[in-house]
Amino acid sequence: MAKYGGTLVANTNTPVATADGNRMAVAIQNLDAASAIKVEFGAAADTAAGSSSWHLAPSGSLVLARKDFPEIALSINLKSTGTPAYVVRDHTI
Repeated sequence: MAKYGGTLVANTNTPVATADGNRMAVAIQNLDAASAIKVEFGAAADTAAGSSSWHLAPSGSLVLARKDFPEIALSINLKSTGTPAYVVRDHTI
C-alpha cells in the first residue's frame, strides 16, 4: 500500500454535529485512484485547513489527530478494497 498523509482540507460534505458542537465527518474516495480524503474534526471554528493531520497506518487504518490537542487521535479501520467509501463518526473532545 502506498503511503498517504498530509494536512487536512476543509470538508465539503455535511458533517454530523454532536450536542456540544464537536463533530467529525470523513469522506473517503477511492484511496487507490483519487487518494482523496476530506475531514472535518472538532468544533466548527477549529476545522480550518491545517488544523488537523491524517495518515494511513500500515494496518490500513485512517488515523486523525488534532494539532492543538496532539494527545487526541482517532483511528478508523478501512477496508483496503479500492472501492469508494463514506465513513462518518461523531467524536466529542
